Amino acid sequence: MLVRILQNETFLTVLSGVIVFVLGQIYLENVIRPNSRFRDLKAKIACDLIFYADRYSNPLDLEETYEENTREHYKQAGERLRKLAAEIQGFIEIRRWYTFSIPEDKDLHSVSRNLIGLSNSLWCYRVHGRDIWQENIDMVREIRELLDIETD
Repeated sequence: MLVRILQNETFLTVLSGVIVFVLGQIYLENVIRPNSRFRDLKAKIACDLIFYADRYSNPLDLEETYEENTREHYKQAGERLRKLAAEIQGFIEIRRWYTFSIPEDKDLHSVSRNLIGLSNSLWCYRVHGRDIWQENIDMVREIRELLDIETD
């Protein structure tokens, strides 16, 4: 009986179709979607690093007073950078076993840490001998290197 079923061309056609479908879904879920999600996340980070460059290049001094509008812009920038850091951490948690062209987890953790560092350093006290601006630029440079974001 089993031999007759295995010799049936219709059964073999359906079976091979099911196998191809299942393998395709495994490939889609474990390779295509994570790479697509990573590219989208990388694009958001690249965009925000450019968009908020005026803020992380000129952190506000906590000892000075600023207009409400200015403080709100810096607050929004900090929240956005922190959200991107959280999205990177979330991506690491759902990442599958094989994802070509995606940095290693340790590099993604460094990207997340640097984004949080940028978020935290938009407001600072001026500390003698410490150049917050340069530290921010160094964090941005490291993020770009780790994610292979091209710069001009």
